[in-house]
Amino acid sequence: MTLRPKTIQLFLPTGKPQGVKLVHVTSRIPIAIYFSRLDFADACNRSELIKSGIYFLFGDNDDRRTPVYVGESENCIERLKNHNSSKEFWQSAVVIVSRTDEPFTKCQIKYLEWFCCKEIQRVGRGKLINTRPPSCEPFISEPVKADMMEIFDTVSLLLSMLDYPIFDELAKQDSLILYCERRKAKAFGKLIEEGFLVLAGSEAPISTTPSFGTTLKALRDRLLRDKIISLCGNQFIFQEDHLFSSPSQAAAIIIGSSANGWLEWKDEKGKSLDELLRKKFENQSPNLC
Repeated sequence: MTLRPKTIQLFLPTGKPQGVKLVHVTSRIPIAIYFSRLDFADACNRSELIKSGIYFLFGDNDDRRTPVYVGESENCIERLKNHNSSKEFWQSAVVIVSRTDEPFTKCQIKYLEWFCCKEIQRVGRGKLINTRPPSCEPFISEPVKADMMEIFDTVSLLLSMLDYPIFDELAKQDSLILYCERRKAKAFGKLIEEGFLVLAGSEAPISTTPSFGTTLKALRDRLLRDKIISLCGNQFIFQEDHLFSSPSQAAAIIIGSSANGWLEWKDEKGKSLDELLRKKFENQSPNLC
């Protein structure tokens, strides 16, 4: 998708910065209504939610893969009331409806639901928790499908604006490859805007030091449970690329010990991230011209 400047309007109907949010691209049809579970009562007062649309329920993001449930309904608020009483995991929701007088049709929202589930699984930024996600592509005409792809691009943008970039491809291609090799670890990854990306094929030792605390152990156990890493002999092997919150978190999981990722991750010439980025910027003189 070509990146172009856009105007996005944000409205806070309750006046609370962390409350209900209505977000839309001024030139596009979809509008996103965000609310936390604590603000569910306020959200129920929004007339937009009686429309047909798709919705995303988000859980706590504790391992860089956001748990997300995707659904569709011809009356979103009624479906969400059911989820509020029956589903425990979710902490916030984003509902996508048309902001025009012409609502989305049942065929359109069924197609969007299917496509969103497929893309979440493909991209790997979110962890789809639907028990039975749509398995077959709903039939829609070619012109309608083209319209849905434009709407999906807007949905992806609005979710990213609300800090849920579950459809954003990880920007790997332009980043410098960095290496971490200590305590029998042989890992490689990239520093990107969202954090530190450890690449598939990286190896990490099973053994840990006393500084490898309970939080790090819980994170490694989740990676193993989710099959991000697998046991091979006396090493853990990354089966897919995985995004960590910082270079230090990534290095700690790789090494099996608390670590300063700015010193552990190095380029092929042995220069650390600290030398490559932070000290480089510190040594730059301000341009006063």
